[in-house]
Amino acid sequence: MSTRGCIARLIDRERGQFKGVFHHWDSYPSGLGKTLFDLRRTRFGGSTKDMLKVLIDDHPAGWENINGVDWNLKPGCYYKDDFPGQGNPRCMRPQCRCHGEQGCPPDEFTEENADAEYVYAFTENDSKMLILCPYLKDVFKVQRTFGVEPWDRLILAEIDLNGDEPNWQALNPEELRG
Repeated sequence: MSTRGCIARLIDRERGQFKGVFHHWDSYPSGLGKTLFDLRRTRFGGSTKDMLKVLIDDHPAGWENINGVDWNLKPGCYYKDDFPGQGNPRCMRPQCRCHGEQGCPPDEFTEENADAEYVYAFTENDSKMLILCPYLKDVFKVQRTFGVEPWDRLILAEIDLNGDEPNWQALNPEELRG
């Protein structure tokens, strides 16, 4: 079973507005959250702007998977044969949805339509990553939308990308672990 996510630019924090792209597999904090934290520090030399250009602008249809892949390989998705863990070397490339056999059209995710368990929202000139989750702490259930009020209840964590690495596993809400 997939854990859907979104990699996004934060447009307006006070209103909870973001725009980004879909990420299909393992988008919980200890999966995609850790990957984004590590990618910004290593592959993108601490530049959030450069990371978002590649992850959002250059791949507007989003991603099947960027966790545990080899970024020295050209992104592409050969969907019918490539699933993580099958031993196929093509699985080691970043699995985008817009290049390769899948060839999906651009698909912008916003707070209005993001059907995802997690959103990882960034501002280009900041060193923070907001992890948003439509998990209402007071009712212990997942709301399948980000358009609820007050939106700030959806902020699961605010990560300092220049700080110490967080305990990613502890950020996975119990009800969404699995």
